[in-house]
Amino acid sequence: MLRLLRGETLTELAAETHRPRKQLASWRQRFVAGGEAALDGRADPAELERLRIVEQELSERVSQLEQQNRQLSRRLDLVDRSRINRSQPHPFCSQAYAKALEEPGVQVVPVPQWRTFVLVRQTPTGLRQATGLRPIASLDPDCDIRGGLDHLRREGIASVSLVTDPLWCPDLAVLQQEFTSCRPFKQSYFIDRETERVHLRKRHRNMVNRARRAVEIRSVALADHLEEWLRLYQHNVQTRQIAQPFSPAYFDRLLEVAGLETLAVLVDGQIVTMTLWVRYGDIRYYHDGASSEAGFETSASYAAFGHVIETATDVRYLVLGGSAHFRDEPQDGLAVFKRGFANASATSYLCSAVLNRPRSA
Repeated sequence: MLRLLRGETLTELAAETHRPRKQLASWRQRFVAGGEAALDGRADPAELERLRIVEQELSERVSQLEQQNRQLSRRLDLVDRSRINRSQPHPFCSQAYAKALEEPGVQVVPVPQWRTFVLVRQTPTGLRQATGLRPIASLDPDCDIRGGLDHLRREGIASVSLVTDPLWCPDLAVLQQEFTSCRPFKQSYFIDRETERVHLRKRHRNMVNRARRAVEIRSVALADHLEEWLRLYQHNVQTRQIAQPFSPAYFDRLLEVAGLETLAVLVDGQIVTMTLWVRYGDIRYYHDGASSEAGFETSASYAAFGHVIETATDVRYLVLGGSAHFRDEPQDGLAVFKRGFANASATSYLCSAVLNRPRSA
């Protein structure tokens, strides 16, 4: 019950515990009712009623997303690969992107079988550990997972871990078969223009309309506004306490990555918000965003997302991402923000494998 209240879905828990979804839903209802009964006389009735309404709205939204996920899972190919030029590497699999993440003590190692790269670090005990390119490791759906693991094993890598791209990766059954561990990591919210009509939640629609009256939106080149972007990004690192911020060198190298697009939001001629997007074929990913205090006050990020959703009709998918932290937190502010624009969601998975055990193990 605690896992359900933290945001895990009935479908996931039913599959893991082999309990019927109806039974789990009934237990949750009794659990919540018992908690409310215990709070009677100690809590403000008006506050309890507000919480009941919020819980009902969340349950309805989760049910909608679960239904959409079931529809998506029945389709063998979520992404129409025929509309993507496979001769060009995925931007998040390219050497340029891997080099952007390079830093002292980190080695970029190619994995030809996966058509991508990993980042290798050496521990104080001498072990070489590999991680996928962050924030997500996009793996070609047809890549040879086992062959890539064997390649890393021959390279002397002790272990590898990565977080999958929810739309661009091999089938879950393949991941579960080849990796030592493969478990759900986060819900990633996105827009699928062909599954369901794009319909913003009422609050988001109101915020977008209000922001548009106060701002101007332009497509710009990041190279021309890199200094302004770094200033906004550093402000976000400090105010949001980002755990693993990108370095200035990362964004300087990011300019070489194919498919990078930048949107600027201005108030009185001054940039207050910038959002970075990366396109690959029929998919456009939200990569990062940053705002000044004026940007937050005018809800400029709402205007930026609303603009992309309205104008980027040449792609089917707009991948917005999930919560801000290393855990899936549906009530995290960033998750709520993205979910309000989305009409679908998919799960990214944390996959890891032990490749070479040290002799002392």
